[in-house]
Amino acid sequence: MKYTLILLFFVITNSLGLGTFKNGLLIDQNTNQPYTGTLEILNNDWGNDSIEFSRQYYKGIINGIEKSYYKSGVLKSVGKFNKGLLDGDVTGYYENGSVRVVGHFYDGVKDGNFMIADINGVVEYLKYKDGILTDISKYGKMIQIQ
Repeated sequence: MKYTLILLFFVITNSLGLGTFKNGLLIDQNTNQPYTGTLEILNNDWGNDSIEFSRQYYKGIINGIEKSYYKSGVLKSVGKFNKGLLDGDVTGYYENGSVRVVGHFYDGVKDGNFMIADINGVVEYLKYKDGILTDISKYGKMIQIQ
């Protein structure tokens, strides 16, 4: 799924003439230099000025806040990137605005506590250390992972 989204982003970016990728950097087609700024992808199938996602870039690398949206305009997810890697808290939402997932990444790796809630509010807690799942808590019972 992750790779599909990345590929889709590359296809959308290139097909809309927003820039090209060279050596892993987003290149501004107007200046032929690595892009710095906020890139907003509009989905014209959703209506005028409907933003599907917004990403901040610095010198061609995603760096800063990334937000994605549902067709309705409701925030779908928000996360922070540092030098191209997820780094910090990430939050995903259901279209009704309730929280779907909250987690923490360090240098692109899951690290810390994650909370996952289904649409009915049933919550599961996960704990990661350096990308390795160490604990799961379902309905308040902690399960140690070996």
